[in-house]
Amino acid sequence: MFRHTARRLASLGVGLALIGGVAAGTALASASPASASTTTPAPATCPTTPGIPFSGALSGGTVKIGSGLSGSGLTGSACGLVDLASLTYGINASNFTFNPTSVSLFGLLNLPSTITVVGNATGSLSVAPATSGIAFNTTLPLTVKASVKLLGFTCSVGPFTPTFTTGTSGSLTGSPLAGSSLSTLSGKLVANAFTVPAIQPSATCPGLIASLSNAVIGLPEAAGKSSITSSATFSLQ
Repeated sequence: MFRHTARRLASLGVGLALIGGVAAGTALASASPASASTTTPAPATCPTTPGIPFSGALSGGTVKIGSGLSGSGLTGSACGLVDLASLTYGINASNFTFNPTSVSLFGLLNLPSTITVVGNATGSLSVAPATSGIAFNTTLPLTVKASVKLLGFTCSVGPFTPTFTTGTSGSLTGSPLAGSSLSTLSGKLVANAFTVPAIQPSATCPGLIASLSNAVIGLPEAAGKSSITSSATFSLQ
């Protein structure tokens, strides 16, 4: 284990040297406009029909991607519509926003990062046992893409589809959305049973950088290795 990590750290050092040797003009070109703003885009107007409008929020989230990237403090918000007849709810991609954050590379470098929802999502609800008040379990497959910035380059991981649940996912277990009324329910969402693909070269992530990043981070990665957890609130409007 130690030798494996040491090899990755050595690869990181070599990679940073290679990246640092790239012409400044190329790095600056790669950084713009992708790294020009760190503000959170405003979500689209929330739908009001058909169904019952709801809002949700994520807070205190943690994320681990591959064997090298990890982060904490993940936050986000969402809104959509609930169908009480089928106990399902829908969220348009434009109505789900993760706030900009940062991830740590082997605990050595903090890298600006964003998670973007790239597809509409449909979740399910089921009544959960509760000692008082009400409680629901939920399952929500969510297709996302993570972007990480390093020395002027922006590389994207995904899309990949973690299934968030208040139940059990891989080695993690969440907790039901519970409260005294439907106006405020809170619980814990987890996702651990999803695969993560390799980073692909792009206009902002040259092939050398993509290959190096995959080798250092440990991508692609099988299900059960990466994880996302977050406290969550759910409120009918």
